[in-house]
Amino acid sequence: MTAWRLMAILTGMALGLTCRGRLPDSIPRIGYMQLLEDPQLDEGRRGFLQALQDGGFNQDRDYVLEYRCAQGDQTLLPTIVQGFLTDRVRLIATNTTPCMLAAANVTSGAGDPVPIVITIVSPPGDVGLRVVPANMTGYYNPNDMAEYLRVIVSCLPGPVQRLGLLTNPAEPNALAAAEALARACAAAGIDLRRMPVSSLNEVPDAARALAGQDVQAFITAADNTLYNSMPMLAKVAEEFKLPVFASEAGIVQSGAAVGWGLDYYDWGYQSGTVAAQLLRGTPLSELPLRPYTRYQLFLNQAACQQQGLTITDDMRRRADKIL
Repeated sequence: MTAWRLMAILTGMALGLTCRGRLPDSIPRIGYMQLLEDPQLDEGRRGFLQALQDGGFNQDRDYVLEYRCAQGDQTLLPTIVQGFLTDRVRLIATNTTPCMLAAANVTSGAGDPVPIVITIVSPPGDVGLRVVPANMTGYYNPNDMAEYLRVIVSCLPGPVQRLGLLTNPAEPNALAAAEALARACAAAGIDLRRMPVSSLNEVPDAARALAGQDVQAFITAADNTLYNSMPMLAKVAEEFKLPVFASEAGIVQSGAAVGWGLDYYDWGYQSGTVAAQLLRGTPLSELPLRPYTRYQLFLNQAACQQQGLTITDDMRRRADKIL
């Protein structure tokens, strides 16, 4: 653990102690954890907090928010969860799959585990949780990669024969999505070329290597590393005139040409309504874990033009948002 990351966690804990010094201990505390700072993940957090406010819970009056970000370092996540438990939070909200897994692992075995409300996550069963913990609720993305592939094929001109997938296999969410996409491509007779990346800095070279394999588009799927490096990938896409497709709608704001999937703000909002119900006293047993399937199609006109993708009339009709 680097010194600055440890300092960030300790600073966050100190802020939590400061809040408790101003407010009575009877005010519930929510521990909200996020893997990294990212505009789209931040949108999920914004939606979550807005749902609490719309549900009648105002921050620093009706609840205290203890926000922690691991700055992309997954090794810090168990420490963050343990800090929440020490602070006796009423519930833990997890933004991203690694945060969900850390919260599930650290709270397992407790006699009365703290409720975990998930958002911006892959299906728990697909990423290593063979048995979904009884203390987990919220909304997950069922990762319909077959439909995602159909959207990609419908947007590309001519027959689609070869696609390039950039993915970080160290992310369980990205690995699960990549495997599902590989199965969908195999069923459709499409050659999926996969290129692993372990950090943001590897993305440009990996993308250029894929471009050299005559792929017809760059694909990203449920991958925090790729989404955080989207501006870099978009530059390579412009260089080779290869469109970028993302399996989350809002990623078009970061440079993808086409995004099909869940809008992070909406997703966070839905999970936030579950947190509000818990704070209101609804038993956890009455709030089952659910898939969120309000998929949307977003288009980035500038990115499409720069990456050589023509927006057809059909695409315009189907789009939920065009930037």
